[in-house]
Amino acid sequence: TRSKPQPQPKRRHMGVMAVIIAIIVVAIILGVWRIFIYGQESTATTQNTSVVPQAIRSHAGFPVPYPEQKKLPAGYILNTNSFSGTGEAVVYSITYDQNKTIAITVQKKPSDDELRAFYANQIPIRNEIKVAAGTAAIGVINDQTFASIPTENSAWLLITAPKDIDQSSLKKVLQAIRTTD
Repeated sequence: TRSKPQPQPKRRHMGVMAVIIAIIVVAIILGVWRIFIYGQESTATTQNTSVVPQAIRSHAGFPVPYPEQKKLPAGYILNTNSFSGTGEAVVYSITYDQNKTIAITVQKKPSDDELRAFYANQIPIRNEIKVAAGTAAIGVINDQTFASIPTENSAWLLITAPKDIDQSSLKKVLQAIRTTD
């Protein structure tokens, strides 16, 4: 008699993908929590050129890119009070249309192989556009617009927005992201 074929052990990259997805989910939850606790108002930048609080920048083990307010589409506001983070991820948000939110998570950039596996498994159908921060891959995950930007300087931006966001405005948001202070 023949025995049933044994299931193949899960590949290592599936574990890596699960960790990346878990970090994304936790970071988004932290960001949304921070927005509701501290409000969605933005503050003017101080003499420091970065709007990312120094404590968050120094704790993160990677650069924290963010969009320049003056380059965002009209009505889009970078919530400078929304920055929160751990050594693993930094989260912040942009609001528009009074109550809609774009959540941005920044974490250390994974390897090229991990990025390829992420794209193949999570956003196999995507558009790619070149922006100042890198090449943005735009698709849909969990009925939300999703963008991924691995930067040249070891950061990885993961952006979620409502599914109905105006695509030209989203592209302007992605183009507004600065990678250096």
